[in-house]
Amino acid sequence: MHEENTKNRAKQTYTHVGGSKSLARRTEEEEIRHDRHFSRGQMWTIVHRRKDGSYDDARSIGEAIADIESQDESTNELSQNDSLAQVLGKEYSGRVRSVGPGPCPTKLFGSTSQQSSYGRQIEEYQKEIIELKAEAAEEKKKSQRIVNLLRFLVQRQGDDLPPEIGSEMNALGSRPADSHTTPSHDNPDHLLPP
Repeated sequence: MHEENTKNRAKQTYTHVGGSKSLARRTEEEEIRHDRHFSRGQMWTIVHRRKDGSYDDARSIGEAIADIESQDESTNELSQNDSLAQVLGKEYSGRVRSVGPGPCPTKLFGSTSQQSSYGRQIEEYQKEIIELKAEAAEEKKKSQRIVNLLRFLVQRQGDDLPPEIGSEMNALGSRPADSHTTPSHDNPDHLLPP
């Protein structure tokens, strides 16, 4: 058995210095101690870095994970494209790195077809949001033009303005005193926003 363990240890690419605790237990302890969530990449870094902050042979991986997570916070979330997956590559079937034994990629991330379906749905929602924002901006411009046109008409009307119209114009932000002034131009476009 000793020889088999020695062979297996020789196959490891990076030195694991996290001790004998399971990753699930270690993650739970770190989250309780620091009162925050740790990503897979952060946990990988924790179990491959010594207590003094030095690495044996995993420095480049740890620095790459930290660099990716500092540039994009969404890589902290558990996904097939999080910081750990970007650095170490795609997960193999049957296991998910830095999560512990048990979950396989399909259980943890969902099937690939399900993910692509979600991706398409998100893209459609994003397009719809952009279209709705553009429509709302256009409607806002139209309503501002109407308000400006009404102000111009009120100014042109002068003293003949019925009191109920004056109170409605007050609600739109125009003062009744404005209705008694003479406009400087005969064109209401000078009242429109640029």
